[in-house]
Amino acid sequence: MEDFGVEQVMRSALYYPHTEVTSLGLLQTALLLWDHLEYIQPFEHFRPNYIKHPDCGRGMEVIGRGHYPSGEEKKEAHALIDDFTRQGLPSAFYIDAQEYRAAPDDTRRSYEIWPGKLLFDTWKLLERRGLVDKTQSATKDYVLTPSAGLTVMSILADCCAGSTRRRVTDRSLAYHTIAALLSADDDNPRPDDRAHLEDLVTTSLEIVDARAIPLEKLIAFREREERSSRALRYRYVDRIESYMKRLSGLKRKSDQDEVKRQFKIDMEDDLAALRDALRYSSKEVLKSREIITAGFAWLGVIAGAVTGLVNPLLGGFVTLSSAPTMIGTLWGARDKYRSSRGAILEKYPMAFLMEFKAAF
Repeated sequence: MEDFGVEQVMRSALYYPHTEVTSLGLLQTALLLWDHLEYIQPFEHFRPNYIKHPDCGRGMEVIGRGHYPSGEEKKEAHALIDDFTRQGLPSAFYIDAQEYRAAPDDTRRSYEIWPGKLLFDTWKLLERRGLVDKTQSATKDYVLTPSAGLTVMSILADCCAGSTRRRVTDRSLAYHTIAALLSADDDNPRPDDRAHLEDLVTTSLEIVDARAIPLEKLIAFREREERSSRALRYRYVDRIESYMKRLSGLKRKSDQDEVKRQFKIDMEDDLAALRDALRYSSKEVLKSREIITAGFAWLGVIAGAVTGLVNPLLGGFVTLSSAPTMIGTLWGARDKYRSSRGAILEKYPMAFLMEFKAAF
């Protein structure tokens, strides 16, 4: 079994707040990093609609997976929502707030959530506290203000993701606005995890000059992923995760920039060391006794045929009979190099991106 560190976590991610992933940038990151990109579905056997976003739909066919909240997850979400809504919230959260009701119908924005994502008791709780429109929409979804709806989905995502899936969203600006509403003293909210994650992934891709590889090729790469390349991906993800942990506790941008600078140097050094190790391995194979012996044998046969030192009939016999042995020797050397190369790749996080780039 491969050793990828003590914590075998974050092999998959959970997307929120919607049921469809429409961000190509997020999808590309997911294809590079995770086994699966899950989304919160409202009922069993739900199928998202990607008619307007066929490229995203193609990628989600490969790594997408629906996650229907379990009874335990819904109960956990209920308790957290109950606790959160007990406190006085900004007016932007309340469906009956004057500024929300006073807005013209064509400009009033709302957030609709499928009933099946939460317990019925949770919806009744939200209704009693003025956060849900008592009159459901034509689609029978529950109607909330954007601030309330996005917050509820963030809480539910926490419960569904647990400690083994990374939470990712493409509504970062909206969540920053909500954070500012809830924390009046937070004038400069920190970038979310996805912003840090994309910075690290982009930096590592630029090191191997693979940033411009089209989405369809990335999808094809994941479709034919084998166990060996998956192991390389895991080691790469582990390095990303280690830097994500360092970034998560930093508030100052200067500190975040310094950690990202260190990451860039670390990955550049890793790639350089990997290339040096591969060059050394190939030289060792070329200098091996098997290769030298096979090479002299071939030269002897060729020299004999050219100079006529061997009887033409005997020379032909020697050439044909020696070929299988010499080819077998060379084939064994090739296997030896492949084995050596594989062992080297497993030691370096940047090996995954180097192999990924080499595939195209």
